[in-house]
Amino acid sequence: MIDGSHSGPRGRSRRRVALLAVSLAALAASAPAEAATAEVRQTGSADGALVFASEPGDYIGGGQTRSFSSPASTFTASFDGTTFAASISSPGGGWSVTIAAPAGQPLQPGTYENATRWPFNPPGQPGLSVSGEGRGCNTLSGRFTVARAEQTEETTIFEASFVQHCEGFGPALVGQIRIGPAGADTLGPSLALPGDQTADADGPTPVSYTTAAVDLGDPAPTVACTPSSGSLFPLGTTTVACTATDAGGNQTTRSFDVRVRVRMPLSLAVSRRTIRFGQSVRVTARLTPSVETENPVVSIYARPVGGTRALVASGAVNALGDLSVVLKPRRNTTYIAEWAGDMTYSPRSRTSAVSVHVVTTSRISGHYGVAGKYRLFRLGNLVKQVGTVSPNHAGKQLKFVAQEYSRGAWRTVASARFRIRRNGSAVAYFGADRGTYRTRNVFARDTDHLGDASPWIYFRVT
Repeated sequence: MIDGSHSGPRGRSRRRVALLAVSLAALAASAPAEAATAEVRQTGSADGALVFASEPGDYIGGGQTRSFSSPASTFTASFDGTTFAASISSPGGGWSVTIAAPAGQPLQPGTYENATRWPFNPPGQPGLSVSGEGRGCNTLSGRFTVARAEQTEETTIFEASFVQHCEGFGPALVGQIRIGPAGADTLGPSLALPGDQTADADGPTPVSYTTAAVDLGDPAPTVACTPSSGSLFPLGTTTVACTATDAGGNQTTRSFDVRVRVRMPLSLAVSRRTIRFGQSVRVTARLTPSVETENPVVSIYARPVGGTRALVASGAVNALGDLSVVLKPRRNTTYIAEWAGDMTYSPRSRTSAVSVHVVTTSRISGHYGVAGKYRLFRLGNLVKQVGTVSPNHAGKQLKFVAQEYSRGAWRTVASARFRIRRNGSAVAYFGADRGTYRTRNVFARDTDHLGDASPWIYFRVT
């Protein structure tokens, strides 16, 4: 789009071309007219009016409804029988409207389809350009209807309606322009609609929308739409037909679609929320009701703590609506189920997390025998204890705890932390008096895993 601040090479080149075209038109006014070309008439301070309504998303009108008329606004115009051009000066800024028949053809009452940006419209196609307040289209498509195109020695009388789409986008600028005294009103109102809409709901739902209509002969044309704004719209796509009517009975009908999509119930379940390292978990995505969707494909991703998201399963759900995969997460992991939606249902995403405990083991050595669950040590011999953590957490701390059975209860008599070595284990030695003891290892949780404590190992010193 071209705006007031545009200064790129392409923008400057197009302005030079446009200025050249205006200069040639001015020269034609002073040169003898060819037999097949009408004389250019320049009208200054003409009686005129311009009204337009801009649909939401239209760049030129900015979604506004505007009205300009003389004498509050100053209108100047030119018409050479093929091309009509008008400039409007108002307190809010300037506007320009150019409407042209295909090259070599007279501009006369009728409807012209497939208009492109003037003055770059190719041979055989009409030209159109509506710009203002520093905003213009680089490319456009549209149509216009000429109601009057009259030229006398003294005056130019012109009246037309237009529909302009910028840069290939759907939202339009619709409006009407008149130069000269008002005549019989034959143009239907210019009707602006909101464009196709989509609503997500669990069933039929009310949908509101706004419309606008402008007309040179009627300051307040009526608009009637079926279904009306705020009506309950069913699931699926409903076409809304709108008709604008002016005081003279002229009508314009246009339509847009409202699509109500169901919030497709997508769920994601894990067979266990917490597991021990090395265990498996089943992850199941469910699409319900699967038989109603045109797109039964679901994808499941895994995002471990500190890792990147990776696809672990993708495919069509089964007859129950399920897609399952069995996995062995190595650390705390979030699983994500995604479904892209279809023409009826909106895309959905669900997450579920699995926490993974480390596995801590402990063993002791140096005993001379075993009595039931107790290992037997001689007084003065050290108890060697080796603790391991899976997966390997080398560099982290592993806690060793020893308790003595005394006065009818287990009481902690020693506790210390040792750094885990590169092989995943840490070593401690206990020296104890005669008595009954037990010992174990404890690993605290970290960002990657939940913690774990090994089973107690029982021993006696005799």
